[in-house]
Amino acid sequence: MPKDEVDKDARKERHSGDPKSSVKGKAKKGGGGGKFTEGKPGEEVAPQEVEKGDPNYDSDEEILAAAAVQAAAEAAALPPKEEKEAESKAKAKPKAQPEAPKEEEKPLTEEEKKAKMRADIEAKLKAAQEAQARRAQHLDMPKFEEAPIMFGRHEYQCDQCKVEPIVGFRWACAKLSDYDICTNCYQDLLPDQTYTRRNHKGQTKKVTRGDFQRAKGQGFRPTDADGKLIEASVVKKPKPNDVCTLCDSGKKYKKCCGSAAATPAA
Repeated sequence: MPKDEVDKDARKERHSGDPKSSVKGKAKKGGGGGKFTEGKPGEEVAPQEVEKGDPNYDSDEEILAAAAVQAAAEAAALPPKEEKEAESKAKAKPKAQPEAPKEEEKPLTEEEKKAKMRADIEAKLKAAQEAQARRAQHLDMPKFEEAPIMFGRHEYQCDQCKVEPIVGFRWACAKLSDYDICTNCYQDLLPDQTYTRRNHKGQTKKVTRGDFQRAKGQGFRPTDADGKLIEASVVKKPKPNDVCTLCDSGKKYKKCCGSAAATPAA
């Protein structure tokens, strides 16, 4: 069908082609204008009632039930009351605590000033005396000749200065177990002082200089006064026909200390 041609029957279905048709004219009173007029006065705003047989018909009970279901779904989607309160508290900024008023420092009296000055002087004097006593003790260190068999290399860590190994004398505490110090730290202990010491196990004791004594332990190797290891002398076993050097018999080794009679049974 050509584009400009229009089916006359279809055109009649939709609207009239007559320019005098009531479709293009003003609405007539009383609904006399036909299909496309406004109808009777008052019907233009009146609600249309749906009959029970209509598919769009909903009873009052169905409307209320649908509204209740929708309200329940909306309530379930909302966070619980506790969560709302926790969220609001988290968002709320903490209130600044008012600072306690600072107490004004009272000025010291003349007597209090003098007493404070005396205490400071006494503390400084005591510290100076202790430092001098330690220096004197360090000038008089325990000597190698006092106990050469206890002087050596100890496979221990000093629990005070953490030096490892301890070379020289190792001083073990008789009151606090597993607490060992080197000679340098031992000389820092003053005879008339009490000290609180802690071992590697976390145990603490109040100790004095007199609670420490020289000790040897596992892994000890003797040294000379300069800390040089002393190698143990190895006795060379004589040959069977050589003169026995293990005794003063003058006999051959095989007939003396090397004989079957002299050798202990296994």
